[in-house]
Amino acid sequence: MVTRYEYFDSRNNRWNPYDAATCAFLESAEQANPNAIVQLQGLPFQVRFGQNARSQKMVSSTGILQVNVNTENSRDVRRVAPMQPQQQQTVQVQVPPNAYPGMHVQARIPDGRTIDVPIPAGVMPGQIISVAVPAQAPPMMPRLQNPGAAQRPQMPAVGGPVMPQMPTMQRGNPQMPAMPGQYARPQHAGDFVGPPAQRPVGGGAAAAIWTQLEMRDCPEIVGQALNEMGPAVFAETPMDNMRRTIVHKACSFGRLQTLQAIGAVLQAAGRNALLNQQDATGKRSIDYAAKRGQAHVV
Repeated sequence: MVTRYEYFDSRNNRWNPYDAATCAFLESAEQANPNAIVQLQGLPFQVRFGQNARSQKMVSSTGILQVNVNTENSRDVRRVAPMQPQQQQTVQVQVPPNAYPGMHVQARIPDGRTIDVPIPAGVMPGQIISVAVPAQAPPMMPRLQNPGAAQRPQMPAVGGPVMPQMPTMQRGNPQMPAMPGQYARPQHAGDFVGPPAQRPVGGGAAAAIWTQLEMRDCPEIVGQALNEMGPAVFAETPMDNMRRTIVHKACSFGRLQTLQAIGAVLQAAGRNALLNQQDATGKRSIDYAAKRGQAHVV
């Protein structure tokens, strides 16, 4: 039995399986080298295992990562239970009147399903024939509201201090845990000190970036936010009722690594727009950086 591999699609928040041939290929590669990097045939995708399960945009939380070699867009891959061979059952079907060899007819079988039956050569109307059909699947278990968040393990970022586990960000009113002292909010946060005018707009990775910028650089989340909402989320999507964007906040807190990750996925014109985007008061990202003495990020 071949181990099944699945990739996570953040657009619809679900795991999708690879075909059986690809699963066999991935299993063979991983068994031969736990840190293998393999190219999927006919596709611009690499699958990277173990210590190599990272890209310019993210580090895998499962130990396996699919990477588009042209764009560096990345998806987690997981290993699940071995694929079970499809079970077959045989049913008896009576050939209807006026049927002839080569004709396809519809027949209802005892479990309630309707199947397509081709009439074989040499069979006459009224004759009983045996037909092999896939065994009926067992009843499906109730689906989780958010299967991706429930099943994806949380891994610490590679190369930095271990961060406390963050809750899954939901649209509207996310609750954040208390942070240890080394990640506490800076005492001088410029115009972002005090309660926000409103909760961050949106959810998922964009809301996580907005919240964590007060405590640390978070370039590893940029790729996920790009996949979920597109490049407009960084400079065009207002995150509060002052129409401040993620880039405004990153400049104010001097988060150079996050800004570099955002700039890496945009064209030159887009990067220029990031620094000159104005909020509701007319302040640009470069104004926030200058006011807080963060000129190095510009």
